[in-house]
This record gives sequence, structure tokens and C-alpha cells, in this order.
Amino acid sequence: MKRAFVSGCLAMATGCLLVGCGSNPCLNTDYNIVRKIGASDSSSGIKFLTVPDGTTEEQLRGVASSACGSRWCKLLIWEESGSVGRSLPLTQEQVDSQLASYVYNPQTDSERLLVRREEVPMGTCSNRS
Repeated sequence: MKRAFVSGCLAMATGCLLVGCGSNPCLNTDYNIVRKIGASDSSSGIKFLTVPDGTTEEQLRGVASSACGSRWCKLLIWEESGSVGRSLPLTQEQVDSQLASYVYNPQTDSERLLVRREEVPMGTCSNRS
């Protein structure tokens, strides 16, 4: 009985390592809202965000999914060490140091994530209905 229990625990631990066991790659709240322009609700509007240096594309998908949700939203994203924008229009230095941008429009069911000016598919983290 004891051996079967230990084997079952090892199998479950190995499975968790392989599939993430409850971790949701589309949920990433490791960002800081520097400024928000627009609607008073928590998800709509234009948001200026910072993320930790070294944030990956997969982590950015999670930030986009988490920070926007199901309402219209535009994210302007910099790494913490970048020249972060706080208003529009952005300066050339802010544009050059921007890590990513994301826009979601539920009216047209469209979204677009750009990382270092290259489009990256949202995959399973899409906010589209």
C-alpha cells in the first residue's frame, strides 16, 4: 500500500511538471500599470504598463489576456528598465524602447499583439469570443 501511494505521488508530480498542474499561462498579473487613459472601469482604455526585464512572449500573452479581459483595451508595454511612456503621443525614445503593444476590440472581434514590432499570435490566450 505504501509503495503504491509513493508511486502515485511521483506520477502526479511528474505529470504536474509536464502540464503545469493548475498553472494558467494565460493568467499573468506580473505587470505594473503606470498610467491609464480612458474608461473608468478596470479593463477598458489605454494602459501604459511595465513588465519585469526578460519577460517572454508567452508571459506577454498572459499579460495581454489578463490586463484586457473582454472589453476594448490597448496596452503599451515596456520592460522596467525602458524609457516608459506615460502619455500620448510617445517620444521617439519611448517608441524605440517599447517591448510590446496589444489591442483588443470586441466590437470587431479583433486583437493584435506586437512584440518588438513583430506580430505574435495570441493562441489559447486570445480574448476573442
